[in-house]
Amino acid sequence: MTSRTLIKIGVGVMVAAVLTWFGVRTWRDGVVERQRARAAEAVQELVQEQRWLEARSAVREFWRTFGAEASPEEQLRWREYDVETSERTGDLARLVWLESEFPELVHSREETCLMIARSFAAAGQLEEAGRLREVWRGRELNPHWWFYWEV
Repeated sequence: MTSRTLIKIGVGVMVAAVLTWFGVRTWRDGVVERQRARAAEAVQELVQEQRWLEARSAVREFWRTFGAEASPEEQLRWREYDVETSERTGDLARLVWLESEFPELVHSREETCLMIARSFAAAGQLEEAGRLREVWRGRELNPHWWFYWEV
């Protein structure tokens, strides 16, 4: 074989390898996208059926499997699922973490803030409880829920 033939074969192999890589990558991305879409549909169905423990497990599985690859919009939607399922299952440790990492999501939910504030108060962390009370002062949807802090 001539050196020209060897170069052509080498270039052909490299082109084939690159095209194969792009093809496999495109295929994989499509599969992952469909899996994420199915996961979102499953969680929405579980939430509609009020199967909170299963929904919470599905949310946690999403973060383990796809969290790093999710777009910012998708991450926001899943954080909202995370807050809701943690609230509905009474997962106070998770809610405290979510409040520290994503306060804007938690502070938009009065019942969630109240749950966290009560857990802070029960643990003797009255400053933290008061901080959450101030988030809702003057815009309470259920003022009687906050009666403890008004005494």
